[in-house]
Parts: sequence; structure tokens; C-alpha cells
Amino acid sequence: MEPPFVRDRMFFQIFRTSELVNSYDHFFFMDLATVPLRKHWVNSLIEEAHGTFWVKGSPHLGEDPLPDAIYDVMDGSALYALGDPVFDEFLVRVQEEFPLTGFNRHLAGLRHGLEQTDRRRMLLKFVFSDMIRSYGNTAVDFDEVKQWFPNAMLLHGTQITGMSPLEMPLLEHEGLLASEISTKKQEEKEEEEEEEEEEEEEEEEDNEKEKEKEKEKEKEK
Repeated sequence: MEPPFVRDRMFFQIFRTSELVNSYDHFFFMDLATVPLRKHWVNSLIEEAHGTFWVKGSPHLGEDPLPDAIYDVMDGSALYALGDPVFDEFLVRVQEEFPLTGFNRHLAGLRHGLEQTDRRRMLLKFVFSDMIRSYGNTAVDFDEVKQWFPNAMLLHGTQITGMSPLEMPLLEHEGLLASEISTKKQEEKEEEEEEEEEEEEEEEEDNEKEKEKEKEKEKEK
């Protein structure tokens, strides 16, 4: 596991990295204890990364109890919005009021400490999704989760059993797939630009031909 505080520092630093904020609307924060359940999980994340939410992920589904103040905490492995000034301000308050490690718990802690009206306004900003299932320190069987929850693409937990070694290369494979998706989008954009340039050139050629025809007609007159 990550050393204390490293995970939290890395998380908050993402929101201050201009190269990321200026290039992306969302990102997925993936803990080391998160594993893919199926192929094409990156594609599913891309499909989920739409909307005005701040955080989209799994509630705590394990049997280990949580304090009442954060009973609805969302797991740290989740999708997060980038470039939202109100969310950025909220994150600054989290760092100021909860300087210790455990950013996902503190997101819930600060939310519950707000006035009820403000809490209600945030309900649509923290969205639960079954794309990922988080069980914390509760023992859970990989194959059973995969069988019983067909919409789940990722599994998070420290006590995952029954995982086939054949499943592990999925992580590397899908990481390459994500790169391929990005490259493909860039190639498609370049192709569209080339097609537009060709159309413009053809249009210019047609206009020139029309002008030449008109000149010839005037000469004949």
C-alpha cells in the first residue's frame, strides 16, 4: 500500500496540475487495491465520465462498520470532476479542516458538517454508481462479484479471493487500450481536418473554373 499521506497528496495535486485541468473534464483515481472485473472497463469509465457530478463511485459495501458521521462515504477509487471552481473550493476546505490522511472520508465528513440546505444541494454532486464495487477490508470473492453484479467493471478491496491469475493482465491490456482510444481520437480529428481542407480546395478549384468559363463567355461576346 502507499505510504501515509502520499495517496492524499497525490490526489489533491491532480486538481492543481494545469496540464490535466486544461485537457480533461474528469479523471479516475485508482487505488492499488482496485482490480478490473471484465474487459473494456476503460471504455465503461469513459462512458460514465459525463455530467455535472463532482464524484461518481461506490459506497462502502463491506461489513466493517463506519462512523455514523460518514456512513455514506464514497470509496476513493472513483471518477472526479476537473476544472469545477466550486468543487475546487470545496476541496480546499477539506484540506484546511481535515489535514490528516483519508481524503474520501473527509469529503463525506465536511459534507455532513454543512447546513442541511447546503447538504441537499450537494446530493446530485456525489453520485453512486454500480460500475465499481468497494468492500473495504471485508473478504469478497472475485468470481462471485463478477457473476452477481453484471454491471460492475471494477472491484476494490483489501481481501479479494478467488481471482484468477489470468485476470491480472487485463489491467495492462486495458491501460494500452486507453492509450489507443486517445490516439484513435487524435487520428480521427486529423482525418476530419484533412477532409475539410480537401473540400475547401475542391471548392476553390470549382470557383476558379466557373470564373474561367465566365471570362470565355465574355470574350465570345
